Amino acid sequence: MTAKSLLDMAINLLGYAYNDDLNRPALAYINQVCTDLSLAHGLDIVEVNSLADKINLPKAILKDVAVYGLAMWIALYRGDGERNQFFSQMYSMKRQKMTHTSSRADVLPTTEG
Repeated sequence: MTAKSLLDMAINLLGYAYNDDLNRPALAYINQVCTDLSLAHGLDIVEVNSLADKINLPKAILKDVAVYGLAMWIALYRGDGERNQFFSQMYSMKRQKMTHTSSRADVLPTTEG
C-alpha cells in the first residue's frame, strides 16, 4: 500500500475532502504512525519520503490500525477535537489489540516443602 492510499483511507474515514495543504503534514504523520507501529511489532522502522512510496508494513497493520492513527493526527491538524478524540481511542484500542500476545508459558507448578 502506498502512503497516498493510506492517506485517502484516513480522509475517507474522517469524511473530509482532500486538499493539497495536507500533503506535507500528512507525510510526517504517516511516518510517526509507521514508526510507532514498527516499534510496537518489533519490526525495522519504516519511513516514507513521498506519498507515492510504498509502506513496508503488513497490510493488516496498515488497514486495521495505521489508518486510525493517521486519522487521529489529521483531525488534530484540522482542529477537530471530537474526531481527534474518537480516532485516538480507536487507534489506542486497535494498537493494543494487535500488540497483545495471547500465548502463555508452559510451566509446571512447584510446591515448597
